[in-house]
Amino acid sequence: MKKILYILFLLITGLSYGQQTYKVTEGELQFVSFKKGIIIKKADGFYRLEPREYNEEKFQLTKLEPSEFEKLKNYETTVFKNDIIKNFDLHSLKDIKFTYTDEDKEEDYGFLFNEFLFASFRKNEENKLPKFDDLSPFIFIQINSLKFIYIFENGVYILPTKTGLKVLVTNNYSDETIFSIEKHITTTDEISLCSDKIYSNQDDYYSTSIKKEKYQLINKLEKTVISKKYDSIFLNKVIIGQNKKGYDIYNYQHKKLNQKPVKAFQIYRNKIQFLQDNECITTDYSGIETESKRFGFFETPYMPDGTKLFILNITKDKNDFVLDVNKGRGGRSEKVVKLINTENIENFYFPNNKSDDYWGDLYSYESCCIYYQMKDKSYGFGTLNEFIKSDNDNRGIELNDFKNLQEVKVFNIQTSRNGKFFKLKKNNLYLYYPLQKQFKYKTLNDFQGYYARFELPSGQKGWLTLDGKEYLDE
Repeated sequence: MKKILYILFLLITGLSYGQQTYKVTEGELQFVSFKKGIIIKKADGFYRLEPREYNEEKFQLTKLEPSEFEKLKNYETTVFKNDIIKNFDLHSLKDIKFTYTDEDKEEDYGFLFNEFLFASFRKNEENKLPKFDDLSPFIFIQINSLKFIYIFENGVYILPTKTGLKVLVTNNYSDETIFSIEKHITTTDEISLCSDKIYSNQDDYYSTSIKKEKYQLINKLEKTVISKKYDSIFLNKVIIGQNKKGYDIYNYQHKKLNQKPVKAFQIYRNKIQFLQDNECITTDYSGIETESKRFGFFETPYMPDGTKLFILNITKDKNDFVLDVNKGRGGRSEKVVKLINTENIENFYFPNNKSDDYWGDLYSYESCCIYYQMKDKSYGFGTLNEFIKSDNDNRGIELNDFKNLQEVKVFNIQTSRNGKFFKLKKNNLYLYYPLQKQFKYKTLNDFQGYYARFELPSGQKGWLTLDGKEYLDE
């Protein structure tokens, strides 16, 4: 099987975007070989010209023996200078996928992920995520009016020829490798996998330059990738630029995800949520807006250690309420406690909105959040230790302001530990516990991911975050 599969391909001119170009200023191109790459002619003979990554000397020259030159020239896959299309726009290749199959019939594929990185993936089973392989810098090489792509990993050349695109590999591929070409639109999963790789190894790909106290993002080939200057730039699963007006957010294909300055943002898994122009927007890393379901992490008011879990039950025995702590549903009771100060209480409720079957901790159950309904149909909210007799004067914070409530609503927040928190209403004002202890909102909506919409009695509106910060509308 030949190493290269020649495929005729309609080469479409695309929109140009910035890219590092290595220009060859000496010698005359002879051909490109799958064994040795670029071969040039100088006055004193023939040379192999090898691109070098992250080096002031862009090329390394190695002189060839005449016999080696003749051998390379006669390979069937050699691409001569007259075969390469002049003035070809290589930017059009950003929408192309290269698939390569080795002798074991395993398929990998790759594409130009952004202006300087080539992404490689291993195809996975149908309906499963592709397996990320690598990100490698690539460059444009220009010799006179001829231009082609060089990928540093495995020494890959992509050349636009009169018979179509041709791929030459100088190392690490067997003679059984077959290449094919097709149109490609980068998927959200591919962007997410590449973003994770860049974020965990960001110094391998990006740095910043500073001029007049303003920062610009550059890649490791010292090419500016985002032209706008910022007061600060930092990298997460996305690129964040900050100035006095707010934040700009870019993905690692250097696409700007916001239209106007962002006031606040939160990144969670493969989504980013931000406040823009008084609206809450959630997108994936490709910039596609998505639903704002459960989003972000939240420190729970009570969550026992998983190694000390017990079942908590509150039952009514005539006029008294009794707390039963046992090892499991129907298991042996470890502790039975008669509750105090319950004369005007109709019923108790754990955060599961029931009086029983709630997972607790034998050693700290007193701190468990509960709410209760009074006989006058109002509600109260607090912790169990308010209703347990103790010789200890330091019984923790009693939530005395959380009595005579009009409404109690329990919310689940998807966190690393499945947290719960509480929306309380008193005197027609709302709060979220444990974010706040002061009733202040005229209206308070459910959280849309990381943010909840509110309105103050004055009519001022804004957004509340899961960590209790407020952002007022402008």
